[in-house]
Amino acid sequence: MLSPGLAPWAGTCAARASLDEYGRWQVDESVTIVIDAGLIGQPARPVVRQLRQAGLVPRVEWSYVGNVPAGTVIAVKPRGDVEPGTVVTVTVAALRTG
Repeated sequence: MLSPGLAPWAGTCAARASLDEYGRWQVDESVTIVIDAGLIGQPARPVVRQLRQAGLVPRVEWSYVGNVPAGTVIAVKPRGDVEPGTVVTVTVAALRTG
């Protein structure tokens, strides 16, 4: 279940049921997940966890940025409507050493 406090996307799910030629119920499900800019500025671990729970495939990339705390999401692609199984690139602020 997506946590309302951390889930900055909306999901819609619709299902249609019908009988097949043998009298058995068949369910046709369609799911759309909407990713928006609300993920930016969130801690990366819960964002990645929730993307996985939503059926998406998160891929983390690291980037050095000025004054953003390490581990903070700074970009997400794609945005908008995505289907389950979509690879979502989450760019996270890296800790600059040295």
